[in-house]
Amino acid sequence: MSVSDEEFLDHAIFMAESLVEGVRKRSEEAGKCLDKWTVVIDADGFSIKQMTKNVLERQKIITKLFEDNYPDRLAFTYIINCSRLFRLLLNIMKKTMDPSTFSKIRILAGKEELLQYIDRSQLPARYGGTIKIDGLCDGGKIPEKYYQVERLLNSTKDWPRIEVKAGTEEFVEIEVTGGSMYLSWEFYTLKNRITFSMFYKADRNPGTSSNLILTPYKPECCLCPETGSQDCQTPGTGIYTLVFGNQTSKIKSKTVVYSVQLLNKDL
Repeated sequence: MSVSDEEFLDHAIFMAESLVEGVRKRSEEAGKCLDKWTVVIDADGFSIKQMTKNVLERQKIITKLFEDNYPDRLAFTYIINCSRLFRLLLNIMKKTMDPSTFSKIRILAGKEELLQYIDRSQLPARYGGTIKIDGLCDGGKIPEKYYQVERLLNSTKDWPRIEVKAGTEEFVEIEVTGGSMYLSWEFYTLKNRITFSMFYKADRNPGTSSNLILTPYKPECCLCPETGSQDCQTPGTGIYTLVFGNQTSKIKSKTVVYSVQLLNKDL
């Protein structure tokens, strides 16, 4: 874990404002109004491990940030080293992007083709340009000193923990006595993902049937805490059961750290 959603958004805003300031300075230097920017994405090394829920959600955040606050600033986005997998990601992103924004994306055959659209003086040497010192790095694994793990463990040290053994489920029951409430939850695992779902029943009578109100899914909760809420006005008062499932694992147990709160909607 490296950054929270809030820190990611803060950095995205900083990056956007830096672009605006950079364009302003270039306008002064050129003596004319420059109000657009061009983005180059090098998708080399993109793998299936990066196509997680968190990556897709954060892509939505940054796309919405730019579309809502910096409309029509984008000239074009050029993508090089675009694999079939990255093309799949683009198709997923297309559903959440403004059509005019998506129409500005161009997939190039290679870095050499960049010179057809961008002046050599504006490109780093690695991409065929003349800029020798570009301030770019080649990415790689984020140093562990930047991970959020210790911070997360310290801030949640008083939260309940449950161990979900391989091939089993664990249940957390919450009784809701007032319909005008929200049931809010947050959880994460110390290692590996776990399946999460929720059931509802009107009372504790053994003969009362349970109804599935949250379809089982497997969040990326080993990398970032998963949060959610349920409006208790529908289905109403009764017993809400959070289910943590580890049925697909034949060997590994998983530890879940969680917090559940009932929030009054009228407050």
